[in-house]
Amino acid sequence: MSESDTPTAETVTPTEWSRPFANWPTLRVIAHYVTGLAFVAAIISQLVIWVIWEPVFEYSLKYLIS
Repeated sequence: MSESDTPTAETVTPTEWSRPFANWPTLRVIAHYVTGLAFVAAIISQLVIWVIWEPVFEYSLKYLIS
């Protein structure tokens, strides 16, 4: 590699220096995908608690108390 191949301050813009991964959208896509999955999982778990667990728990409490 000759010296003419190495980047210098004249050939590289400040954006390229400060954000080397700006042109890699994969990390951003993965982060959004994981965040979306976590959000959907939270909604599903809350629905499971409301629809299944709470009525079963209340019924079992009434059965145990009576």
